[in-house]
Amino acid sequence: MRKLYRAAGTAWRGGLRVQAARADSAGASRIAISTVRGFGSAVSRNRARRIAREAARVLRPQLAVGYDVLITVRPQLLGVAATAVAADMKKALGRGGLLQSSV
Repeated sequence: MRKLYRAAGTAWRGGLRVQAARADSAGASRIAISTVRGFGSAVSRNRARRIAREAARVLRPQLAVGYDVLITVRPQLLGVAATAVAADMKKALGRGGLLQSSV
């Protein structure tokens, strides 16, 4: 995780911050989801994490191999539709070159 916090590859989109770094091994990519400090109540934090986790689950097959990805959820995510979160996550991952191109 510390390696990801210092990663140079960072993209902001909506209520999400996506950071990525090359993994030490060439295995499957890993995704971690965290929230910023002072997010609010535990209920709202967990709801935001669930929404982000579902968006990441949908996008996982398109994710390039060999990366560690950290998705940080900010309070702006609350009140946003899950489809919009998935679209924002896809744009952020695409901007970072983390999605496989469909051939």
